[in-house]
Amino acid sequence: MNFNGLADYLPQMEKCGRCGDCAYSVKISTAKKHISMPCPIRNILGFETYSARGRIIILKKLLEGELDVDPSIVQWANLCLTCASCKETCLAIEGGIDVPSMMECLRRELVDAGYFLDSHASIEKNIIEKFNPYGEDHQKRREFLDSISIPENADIVYFVGCTSSYRRKEIAKSTIELLHKSGVDFTILNDERCCGSTLFRTGFVKTAKEFARYNIDKINEVGAKTVVFSCAGCYRTFAKDYAPLWDGNKVKLMHVVELLKKLKDQNKISFASPKKIRVTYHDPCHLGRHMNIFEEPRNLLKAIANVELVEMKTNRKYAHCCGAGSGVKKAFPDIAVKISKERLIEAAETKAEVLLSACPFCKTNLMDGADSTGLNVMDITEFLLNNYTSESKMVQDLQEQLTLGQRFMKYLDEHPNIFADLVKDSIVDFSIFDSLESFESEKPPLEAFHVVRTEYGIKINNSKANAADVEIAFSQSAVKNLVSSKDEKQYAKRFGKFYNEPTEETWIDFLLNRSTRVLIKMGYGKFAREAGILEDEDAY
Repeated sequence: MNFNGLADYLPQMEKCGRCGDCAYSVKISTAKKHISMPCPIRNILGFETYSARGRIIILKKLLEGELDVDPSIVQWANLCLTCASCKETCLAIEGGIDVPSMMECLRRELVDAGYFLDSHASIEKNIIEKFNPYGEDHQKRREFLDSISIPENADIVYFVGCTSSYRRKEIAKSTIELLHKSGVDFTILNDERCCGSTLFRTGFVKTAKEFARYNIDKINEVGAKTVVFSCAGCYRTFAKDYAPLWDGNKVKLMHVVELLKKLKDQNKISFASPKKIRVTYHDPCHLGRHMNIFEEPRNLLKAIANVELVEMKTNRKYAHCCGAGSGVKKAFPDIAVKISKERLIEAAETKAEVLLSACPFCKTNLMDGADSTGLNVMDITEFLLNNYTSESKMVQDLQEQLTLGQRFMKYLDEHPNIFADLVKDSIVDFSIFDSLESFESEKPPLEAFHVVRTEYGIKINNSKANAADVEIAFSQSAVKNLVSSKDEKQYAKRFGKFYNEPTEETWIDFLLNRSTRVLIKMGYGKFAREAGILEDEDAY
């Protein structure tokens, strides 16, 4: 058979140097990234054919006609989670070779030629006949609402998704209650149907697009300006797969953690735990690597009094997949659960009492593997609702009592990607001075702390370090501006401005305790370039 679409990826395939980082990276790969054994399928099955490197070899053999399509090829093609972990460690091209897109393209062309798994065909059949992949009665889709009153029209639509409508109703209920407590005016589509995520992932794209157009039309009919999701898969599908199908009337798309973080910042909702509890957070692939939503759920959890958030050894864009996505849970349930058990081992190592995620698929598969760990697996919406408090004024007052240094530490803790490229054990000192004169005359700073890059993120210590790589001095005005930055990019831009164009009031200075060449090798170069401080790295 012909693979015309797959052939478009051949230039990328040719870039693969077969280094093996996509399969064997341990802790810090060739790319000096904090990642460990990125491919969950290969980790379980052990064969090279399931790593990105092995997949590229097979894909090229298919393109060259040296391999024929048979049931083993169809099964192999569908034994990929398309989680995109392999891309994060790949150095061959900017952003990594896109093996997940190659595998989805292959599945599309196989399905069009009549090659597919029966289990995946049954999903398509259920969606066509019942409008959901589970084959449940469509008339019962909104039963989770019970007696909850929802308006017919609103600026915000909560798109519930099939799994939360039929299997994980507690997520839908928690989301609705949180939105109500926040005073959000929202609606739910009267005739919501499957978003088509699993169809897009498994190659049944023609049917998926029919359902995409239907949902788009229904959202336009209610005049919505924003669509909110509690399902990471639905969110990713609307944002990526629906994008070419919107007809000039695009709406804003948000995962509920983004909306809740915004509402919390506006003091419209607040949380506090009645007792001390340790939690860890699993990044759903579709929310994290696919949509780059990493800090919002963490910042929500960090804002809850008495809650300690601890990171697993792989987290954020390097987080291991739960094993449920891309049709794998349906076609290969035993493999999916084995993968979830590997992730649960990581969670148990943190000594957390609760494992949280932000996806009904993740919750389901992690629960299926959680028997031996004793971990309580919850969706983040459930956990937030359990710890909801109406004491928003008290929370606001506590926030206003923070010193400038504490506000700076809190900001950096909420934006750890500022330090993401630093190697483990890198140390940066931060000191705040009341005036340039105080700094230049070496008077003690008003406040000081230091940040250590750990294996799993950053650790902020409320003191000066004994041996920092870099010591940075800030004026109070500079810090006030920096902590109001909307994201890491604006933070870097302002940092560079205050260093390159200092004023008496607003300035930054620093002392390098290592050579520039060494600091660049340690990962400091990227931030310096983004800030406009380091222009010619090759000169070092």
